[in-house]
Amino acid sequence: MNGTPMTSRELKPIPQLDLKAQFAAIETEIRAAIEEVLASQQFILGPQGAALEDGESGLRPEPTPCCSRCRLAVLARATK
Repeated sequence: MNGTPMTSRELKPIPQLDLKAQFAAIETEIRAAIEEVLASQQFILGPQGAALEDGESGLRPEPTPCCSRCRLAVLARATK
């Protein structure tokens, strides 16, 4: 940068999140998981909650390490 302001032609647009489309892609999985919890009536300390917390449910992606501290945390979790 040379200290001059950027013009609108130089700026790149930031894509917007389409949460509706993202939810549509996983809606059946989410609704099935909710129905399973409702049917079991185990809202607290149930097997589905434990699976979600342990990352075994498949509903939560693995964290992407953004810095060295996060990479160490992900490595520490992997060795447990």
